[in-house]
Amino acid sequence: MSEFHYVRTLGPDGGVDAADGPAIGLDLETVLKDGLPPWRVALEVIAALCEILDIADEDGEIHGDVHPRYVFIDETGAVSLEGFGIPRNSNPAPEAEQTKASDLYGLGYTAFVTISSHELPHPLGEANASDHDDRVIDAVLEIDLSAVPDSMQGDVQWFVAKLMSFQPEDRPRALEAWRTFIAFSSELQGPDIAEWCAAALDGGGERRDELQQEQAPASDPSEDEELGGPMIGKGPLASKIRFDDGGGTSKANATAFWTRDEMKRAMERAAAVEDPSEDSLVEDRPPSGIGGGSATSFWSRDQLDAMARGDRSAPRPRRAEGEGQRRKASAAHPAPGRPAVGGGDEETVLNQPFGQVAPRRFEPSQTSFSPHPSQQGRDRPKPPDPPPRADEPTQLSAERSPQEPTAPNHPLPDPVQPPPVSPEDGNAGGLTYVLFGGGVAAFAAVIVGVLLVVVVILIALLLSKSPGEEVTPAGVPTEARGEVPLPDPDGLDLIEPQPATKPRPAPIAKPRPPPRPAPVPAPTTAPVPRPPPRPPPRPVPSPAPPVDQNARVQLSSGGRGVVSGCTSSSLNFDGRRAFQVEGYRLPATCLITIDGARGVFQVHGSGDISCDKQGADVLCDKNQVP
Repeated sequence: MSEFHYVRTLGPDGGVDAADGPAIGLDLETVLKDGLPPWRVALEVIAALCEILDIADEDGEIHGDVHPRYVFIDETGAVSLEGFGIPRNSNPAPEAEQTKASDLYGLGYTAFVTISSHELPHPLGEANASDHDDRVIDAVLEIDLSAVPDSMQGDVQWFVAKLMSFQPEDRPRALEAWRTFIAFSSELQGPDIAEWCAAALDGGGERRDELQQEQAPASDPSEDEELGGPMIGKGPLASKIRFDDGGGTSKANATAFWTRDEMKRAMERAAAVEDPSEDSLVEDRPPSGIGGGSATSFWSRDQLDAMARGDRSAPRPRRAEGEGQRRKASAAHPAPGRPAVGGGDEETVLNQPFGQVAPRRFEPSQTSFSPHPSQQGRDRPKPPDPPPRADEPTQLSAERSPQEPTAPNHPLPDPVQPPPVSPEDGNAGGLTYVLFGGGVAAFAAVIVGVLLVVVVILIALLLSKSPGEEVTPAGVPTEARGEVPLPDPDGLDLIEPQPATKPRPAPIAKPRPPPRPAPVPAPTTAPVPRPPPRPPPRPVPSPAPPVDQNARVQLSSGGRGVVSGCTSSSLNFDGRRAFQVEGYRLPATCLITIDGARGVFQVHGSGDISCDKQGADVLCDKNQVP
C-alpha cells in the first residue's frame, strides 16, 4: 500500500479530497513553534481535521498516528493530513489497537496543542482511566479562553477533553466536533485563514499574544462567581446537563467549567444513556444542548433539529468537486526546502514509477557551496603529489599526525630519462627554437624566409643588367628588332563600310480591358416609421402619512437582531416581531442589525416587511412600509 493523504480545500467547490504521496506546505508542529494562531484560524484548522477524519471513516481508512507533525497547511489555506497507508506499530491513544477511535484521540491532542500554550503532563496515566481523565481535565481547564465568548468556552472545553477520554467509546464522533468548531470559527473575529497561512509559511502571521487585547471581550458585571462554584455563562455546554439533582439549565445559559470535579461529573453524566430505546447513533452524539454550534446562528433551526434527531439530512462534511480538488500530480511532491519521507538512495527512488513513488526527505547537505567562482573548485579531488626526487629525502607533512592511517605505498615506475643531447645540438638551440620552435614562431619564420628569397632574386636581376644596354625579352629573334614596313594603302581595295540600319520593332498591341458591367443600383429601403415619443411617466406621489396615527409594522427575519432609530427605544427580535411607530415620527427611518450586519428601511404607515442577513449587509424585500 502506497502513502497518500487527505486535503481540505477552500472555495465554493472545495471539500475533502484524497491525493497520492505526502502533503505539501508546512507542518503544523513547525508553525506552532512561532506562537499560537488566532482563535478563528485555530478553530478552522481543527474543523478541517474533523472533516478529514469523517471522510476517511466513510472510506474505511485509519491513520493510526494523528499528530501535528502530519498536519500541513499551504498558502491557499488548505489543510492536509498525510501518512495514510503506512503501517504503524503504535498509536498515541491508551489502547493498543488502531481504530477510528484512536484517530479521534489524536484529533483531541492536536486540538489541545493548537489552542493551549502549555503541554500535557506526561505520563497521563495510561493504565488508570480515572487518573488519565483527571490530568486531561486539569490541562484543559488551564487553557486561556478569555478571548473566546463565554457562550462558546464550555463547548470547546468539553470536546477537547472528551476527544482525549481514556475509554474509546466515550470519545465523540468527528462529525459532532466539526459542527461545533466550524460554527464557532464563523463567529470569531480575526484574520482570514488563507492570508494567515500564506504569511505563516514564511514565519509571519498574527499570533495569539498579539490579538489578545483586541479579541478579549469585555467582562459583564452581571456575571458573578459563586463561592466554590462555577461561573454561569451564556453557552450551550451545560444546557440540559445537571450539576445537581435539579433540572437542566435553559438553552440561553451555559456553564464554563472552573473545577475538575464539576467538569468530570458533567462528562460522566453526558456519557450516560438517557433513553435505552435510542439507537447507537444517538448514543454517540453529545448530550442535548452540546455541540452543533447552538451558541451561534450559524445553523438554522431545522438543521439543529436534524442534528438532534441524527438524520442523514443533517449538515456534514463534503468531498471536493471540480476546481476545489487538489492536483494529484503536484500533491505528490514536497514543498521546496521541506524534507521528504523515508530514506534510501535518491537514484533508486527516481527510477521508480511516478504514480507510486513518495519522494524521500532530503537531509541538509553537509557541504556548503559558495556562489563565488573562486570557491567552486574546492571540493574537487587534488591531483597526486609528484614523486620525490632521488637526491632529496622525503619529508613528513606537519599537518598529518603519526597516528593517522595512511594509504599503502605502491611502487612507482622508473622515470623515463630523455635521450642525451650532443654539444652541437645544444649550442644551436636558440635560433632553431626561434625559427622553428612553437606554433607562432614557426609561422613567422616561414614568412621571413620567403621574403628573404624574393629580395635575393630581385637583387640578382638588377646586378645582371649592364649600363646602356637595353634589356631584350628572351625568345624574340634578332631580325624582329628593327621597324616592320607598313603596307601601301593605295594598293589595297578598301571597302567603305555601310551604315547599319536598325530594324524597327513592330508595334505591340495593347490588350484592351474587358468592359465593365454597369453598376447595379442598390435597393432602397423604405424608411421605418418611428413611434411617437411617449410622455415621461408622472411620479406617483407618496401617500400622505396618517395624521396622529401610529404605524404598526410586522417584521419577519430568519435571525436575531435589533431595530432602532424609528422608535423611542431599541427593540430586540428573534424571528418575527411587531412594533409601532408613533405618528409624529412618520415618515421614519429604521436601522436594523442582524448578527453584526446592518440595513435600513423607511416606515410611512402600517404594513409587513421581511429582512434577512446577506453577507455584511441586511437586505429587505421592500425599501419602505407599506
